[in-house]
Amino acid sequence: SSDLYLVAGPEGNFSGTDPGETGGGTTNPPVVESRQVTVGPQWSGSWTGSRWDNWNTYQAAYGGRAALYQGQGYGSPPMQGLAVYGDQIVNLGAQQITRMLVALDRPASGSGSGTGPAVLQPSPHGGAAPAGGPAASGATASVGIGRGTQAAVDLPSSVFESFRTGAAKGLALVGSSYLNLFGADRAGAMTLTIQFEVVR
Repeated sequence: SSDLYLVAGPEGNFSGTDPGETGGGTTNPPVVESRQVTVGPQWSGSWTGSRWDNWNTYQAAYGGRAALYQGQGYGSPPMQGLAVYGDQIVNLGAQQITRMLVALDRPASGSGSGTGPAVLQPSPHGGAAPAGGPAASGATASVGIGRGTQAAVDLPSSVFESFRTGAAKGLALVGSSYLNLFGADRAGAMTLTIQFEVVR
């Protein structure tokens, strides 16, 4: 309560505020704060049918060992790429994620001349070269990207919660059109710009 009370004593009277039965004082309501951060992949590579990173790994112009490939071409096995972000996203402590934007950078050579599309899907893997190739599930995001160009694509909102909780920690490149993307060793490639809310 906030009732005024009176105390009589040898020095006279003192007026104060009754602190109440629960300790009194005021509690500041929680504040929701919007933030934005960009995180990069901690590792990336390509599953080449039976093992990791067995296709054009020494061709730096194609993306090198860290390149992400999808599809099949020029005698390659069917391939899938993977970029992993570890605990960077779950450690944000987000109350809610409101946007996830992926930046793609495609080499000028090393795959077919088409524009894909590149197809991304959430993956539970948070570490390098998981056994048996990349697992992936959930809604996909697709974007056309030509050789030697960059593109950005929004992930669908239905996957935000899996990244927030850490159920998803990576992105698999799962399209059927043969193409390659720069990975973890290329500044700005496969980065995730995340808009989110925290309560403080």
